Amino acid sequence: MKYDPNDRKFFFNEEKILSSESAVACRKNYDSWQKDTINNLPGVIVDYLKDEDGRLQGSMVLGSFGTVCVFVGIIAIVMCFIVKRYDIAAWIICAIIAFFGAVLFAQPATRAKAFEEGVFSRRIQGLILLIGAIIIAVLRLISSDPLALRFVISILFALSVTLFLSMIIKCIGYKNAGNSVYREEVDAKVIGYIRTYEHYDEMSVISKISPVFEYYFEGNKYQSYLDIMDTGDNGKLDVGSSCKIKISPDDPEKVMGDSKNFMDGPVVFTVLCFVAAVILLVMML
Repeated sequence: MKYDPNDRKFFFNEEKILSSESAVACRKNYDSWQKDTINNLPGVIVDYLKDEDGRLQGSMVLGSFGTVCVFVGIIAIVMCFIVKRYDIAAWIICAIIAFFGAVLFAQPATRAKAFEEGVFSRRIQGLILLIGAIIIAVLRLISSDPLALRFVISILFALSVTLFLSMIIKCIGYKNAGNSVYREEVDAKVIGYIRTYEHYDEMSVISKISPVFEYYFEGNKYQSYLDIMDTGDNGKLDVGSSCKIKISPDDPEKVMGDSKNFMDGPVVFTVLCFVAAVILLVMML
């Protein structure tokens, strides 16, 4: 994640232990950035989709399009269930899974702006989703009564198993990212810290922090920070100290953080998919 001094989302200073004055300045900086972001949301979204040269990134545009499709698709699926058009809901589920499966399988190297798993893991996930989409399509085609409860349960069971297997591979990919993505170890110097927040609501604000590293790779100088920022206000490394960091040789600005900070969501979703699959299987028997 390339460090950009002009990115107002982050507050930079050289304090390992955050002082009270800097804490106030950091929060004011974040609140100002958040207000400006909300006021200029369309422009912020367009900038997010661009690369460093100001060109739209196909992978980012495709990912954003997919997110919109999922949101619209979920609404459509809920409406189909309300009016008991389970046959149409099955086709929508099939289309969404097939879309993401094809994207993961055909375009695994997205140069994501955050922590990511390796190419092999993404291809396996894509293959699982494509197979799941095919199974759901077959279930729909062979069903003699697409309005029957057993048909609905079988579709949801196939969806749960597909998502469970895909998430298992994703979790393994995240766990193995240090060997598959962040394969190069380099010497770096800590030149300061950046701090920001994850703001969910007025009662839930989490402080995030990362050292800013300066290092060289293949003759080029980089200043970057962790793909996964740590939680808290205070750092662990002294400013000016040297350390070893792991980077992606394919994208040297990507610095590996602690994958444990990224695993909670995928693990919880994996468990939920497994529980749903077991419950639906029992209902089918």
